[in-house]
Amino acid sequence: MKKRNWTAVLLCLALLLCILPARASAAERGNTFTVTFTLVGDTAHGEGGACHVYSNDKGSGRMWIEKENVNVSAGASAFDAFEKALAASSITFKEKSPSYIYSLTRDALTLSSESNGKNSGWMYLINGGSPTVGIRDYKLSLGDDIVFFYTDDYTKETAPIVDSVASFTDVPVGAWYADAVQYVGSKGLMKGDGTKFGPDNLMTRAMLVSILYRLDGSPKLDAKAAGIPYADVASSAWYADAAYWARQNNITSGVSTERFAPDEIVTREQAATLLYHFELYKKHSTDQSGKHLSEYADYDSISTYALEGMSWAVSAGILQGSDNRLLPQGVLTRAQTATLLWRLALAA
Repeated sequence: MKKRNWTAVLLCLALLLCILPARASAAERGNTFTVTFTLVGDTAHGEGGACHVYSNDKGSGRMWIEKENVNVSAGASAFDAFEKALAASSITFKEKSPSYIYSLTRDALTLSSESNGKNSGWMYLINGGSPTVGIRDYKLSLGDDIVFFYTDDYTKETAPIVDSVASFTDVPVGAWYADAVQYVGSKGLMKGDGTKFGPDNLMTRAMLVSILYRLDGSPKLDAKAAGIPYADVASSAWYADAAYWARQNNITSGVSTERFAPDEIVTREQAATLLYHFELYKKHSTDQSGKHLSEYADYDSISTYALEGMSWAVSAGILQGSDNRLLPQGVLTRAQTATLLWRLALAA
């Protein structure tokens, strides 16, 4: 019998494990995470009386369940949170078909589709946006805010559309970046192009600072604080506010005083540096007690300016290597960017 070369076998296994995407963190693969849930009802007044539209009144005076935390299992849908929240109350519901919640009953009152007119019925929002998929198909992410509400006229609701991983045809079920895409889509941090997310498209500086600007809530800028304008950032550019916000808050000061280089492709070390500066700006913990850069074979190829940011990103588990290498000058894709943001949220 031929003797097995165990050294070669173990080496092959080690290389395979390095090449595969890193295992999900405990929070991603673990038992539960927390979302919030609010239920807004109405009275059964038919087509007469006040026309209650959530976009206008935010449910004032119509709360059936005040905002509460709901723990759900990894992979849970918005329906799972809805069902769990209602199970803890005396409110019951009926579905006419999967994802079509036809009626809810609270005490002796039943509110159904068209109870208050032909355009009335039950709807739901995630993080203030209207999903493109049914409630059973919307996969939840950490910290999602769910509002299930009754409207007297759905044509008057003005919530923006929010993307879901289920609406992207180029994000396969079970893809290593699927949860991350769901997170950035549900939070409005990254948007798709119709039914495409473009996971392999490369990330530019304009794109990344715009994402971080949204993560900060897109604050209004003081025009006078912009200082010397960048020669390559037109005031009308879609990323202009984000570029100047990033300079004002020391996220990035451009590639020079006069140039921002919006179309330049972002490298892994540049992304780590921008995320690190964002965390400093937000006064979040930047503890570096985890894994050290020197544990990677190519740590000495990291640019001097990026050492601090890379050290934080690796220590916090935001940036993870492949085949014992960090690839600091490697370019960043949209799928990888979504994953960095997802890990940043989980580390909070």
